[in-house]
Amino acid sequence: MGKLLIVKDAWRSRERKFLKAAKGLKGVGQMVAYFPDATVSDHRGLDISTIPDDMKSYFRNRTFCRMVLEGYGQAIAEFDTADEVLFAVRDAMLVIW
Repeated sequence: MGKLLIVKDAWRSRERKFLKAAKGLKGVGQMVAYFPDATVSDHRGLDISTIPDDMKSYFRNRTFCRMVLEGYGQAIAEFDTADEVLFAVRDAMLVIW
């Protein structure tokens, strides 16, 4: 059997690049492919330069992206104890920070 791959679709902030920063880290599922697509402004037909300055902080021009990730470890739903869940969340947070 081949490698388990997961396809994830997300509307992400343009500044976030956590998976790129985690490339090659031991114990972290790796991104195999990344496909950026349209932004919120593209879908709305909006020229963001026309948004008044006092309103720009309210508009989040997120980018749709599709990622292909390596499956890593078992799903949280398959954990046997609360400790396993807590350790997995802790480990994920340590990678980000």
